[in-house]
Amino acid sequence: MGVWGVEVRGNSSILPDSPWQMEFQNIRWEAEAEVAKIILHRPPLHILNLATLKELRTALERVQAHPRIKVLVLTGSGNKAFSAGADIRDHLPDRVDEMIQRFHEVVYALSQLEPVTLAVVNGMALGGGCELVACCDLAIAAAAAVFGQPEIKAGVFAPVASAVLPHLVGHKKAAELLLTGDAISAEEAKELGLVNQVVPFDQLEEATDAFIHRLVPKSLVVLKLAKRALIRGLKSTWKETLPPIEALYVNSLMKTHDAKEGLTAFLEKRKPVWENR
Repeated sequence: MGVWGVEVRGNSSILPDSPWQMEFQNIRWEAEAEVAKIILHRPPLHILNLATLKELRTALERVQAHPRIKVLVLTGSGNKAFSAGADIRDHLPDRVDEMIQRFHEVVYALSQLEPVTLAVVNGMALGGGCELVACCDLAIAAAAAVFGQPEIKAGVFAPVASAVLPHLVGHKKAAELLLTGDAISAEEAKELGLVNQVVPFDQLEEATDAFIHRLVPKSLVVLKLAKRALIRGLKSTWKETLPPIEALYVNSLMKTHDAKEGLTAFLEKRKPVWENR
C-alpha cells in the first residue's frame, strides 16, 4: 500500500539510479520518479529520539543529493500521529546538547532542501512534530489532526518554534501557542497559515496526490530557484535567529531547577512542583 496505508516497505524506491539502498529502523521511505516520501515510523506516536533524528538527517541528505526529485512528502505512518515530538529523555541535561544539535541539523536540512517539502499531517503534530510541519514549505492535514507546542508544560520551551512561528502565524498567536502550550485544531492551523489544506483522513492520500500533481509539471531548475528565492525573501534566516535561542535553551534554561523538575515530572507522570528558580 502507499505511504498513508498500513503496510509500508523500508526500501521501496524504484528510481533506477537511486543511491538510497540502505536500511532504516525508525523511518520508512518511498521514491518514485520525481517524488520522494519519508514516513516517520515509531508507533504509536513516532517520537523523535536521537536515533530517529540521525536517520531523518541521513534521508534528507539522500533526497538533496538526488538530481531528479522535485517534491518530498514528509508524514507519519498510520492515523494516530504525525509525530508527538522529541523524546523527553533526550531533553535531560546529560543528553540535551546532542538532542538540540541533532534536531537542529534536521530542521536546517529540511528548511534548505532544494525539492519542495510537503508535510502530510495524518494525526497529532506536537512539539518537535509541529516544528517539522512549520519547517516544510507546504502542509496538508487530516481534519482530526491537532497541533501544539506543549514544551512549556514540561518546564522548557521550543527553540525552533520560537524562531519560526512568529513569521508564520504572527507574534500574538505564536506567543499564545508557545506560552500556554495549548493545542489547536487542523482548521485553526489552516486559518493561521500553518497548513494549506484540511481534508478528512480518508481523503488525505487523494488530496496529497492532487497537490503533488500541481508541482511536478513545473521545470525542475525553475522550481528549485523559485524556492531559493522564497527562502531568501524571509526577513531573517534561521541561521541568524536560531543560534542565540539555542544558547538560551542550553546555557540558561537547562541550568534552572524548574526545567529539570518539569522534565522529571513528565517522565514520572506527576504534576511538577515549581520553585521559580
